[in-house]
Amino acid sequence: MSYVTSLVSLVSVIGLYTHHFRLTFRVDYVEADMAHAHTPFYVVQTLITNLLELDTCRTTSEREHALKEHITDQKLREKMFLLNDLLGTHVSKI
Repeated sequence: MSYVTSLVSLVSVIGLYTHHFRLTFRVDYVEADMAHAHTPFYVVQTLITNLLELDTCRTTSEREHALKEHITDQKLREKMFLLNDLLGTHVSKI
């Protein structure tokens, strides 16, 4: 399984868990403009940040703590390191 496939799978499952337990739905949009045209995965990063409510986290440790609150399944936690580059976290590979 490639890095991108694993990342997409992890993000999809996180989204399902998040929406399943809250039983609410939220519509988010990301405005993509030329200012972010050279930022790799800007839209994906912004959507994940909004979905997991990480936009209020100021530090890396706050983001990691918030991720762990959202991701309680052990198999998913083992793959959290895949989000490091995207979210600016430093979760170590288990």
